[in-house]
Amino acid sequence: MDRALYVAANAATLALRAQAANSNNLANATTTGFRAEMVASEAMPLSDARQYSRVHEAGFSAADGAIQHTGNPLHVAMQGDHYLEVLGPDGEAAYTRAGDLRLNANGQLLNGAGHPVMGVNGPIALPPHQSAAIGSDGTISIVPEGSAGGTLVQIGRLSVMEIAPQDLQRGADGLLRLAEDAVANPAVGDALQTGAVEGANVNTAESLVKMIELARQFELNVNLMRSVDENAAAGSRLLRRG
Repeated sequence: MDRALYVAANAATLALRAQAANSNNLANATTTGFRAEMVASEAMPLSDARQYSRVHEAGFSAADGAIQHTGNPLHVAMQGDHYLEVLGPDGEAAYTRAGDLRLNANGQLLNGAGHPVMGVNGPIALPPHQSAAIGSDGTISIVPEGSAGGTLVQIGRLSVMEIAPQDLQRGADGLLRLAEDAVANPAVGDALQTGAVEGANVNTAESLVKMIELARQFELNVNLMRSVDENAAAGSRLLRRG
């Protein structure tokens, strides 16, 4: 009895953890540059020869999201295995595919989530200007305020890195960070599509089906635990009568 209860409780826990990740993916289906979380389970042998399954993060989906053309000159969509470097909440370098860039009141370049965008020489801030544009290689140009000729002046370059997806780890804040001993290489040539952003790579229909499947798995194992408990109680009553 205890083994059946143990297995059912473990399976229900796994379904609950997978459901949490799936629900988070669905909640971010419209978040720019979001990378879907993936989970997996593995068997953990115990001393009494039973197998305990443990859920662990299996990384993130590196599939491309849909490109959404916005026409905003500060918006960029990464191409290939390219990632935009930003400053994470911990003050350390992090990477993202969210290219919905904007300027704050101080002229600092931020992404939609409010993370400072890094350039090759540190966080980027634009001086007063009439207009600004970002090139497909990450160069940032402006027409300075008061310029009569409207000539573009290059003032910096986005820190866009080429990183293999397996060399990145997804944090709880949704940002990506380099795995231990992994290396990020500066992008060369055209790495961006300007005037556009990349949407989340969450397959909404697939995630909805998965939600129903996981809910049924959880319910099945809860019912199994209830049945085991009822059988144990019935067995105890029979022993007392005997």
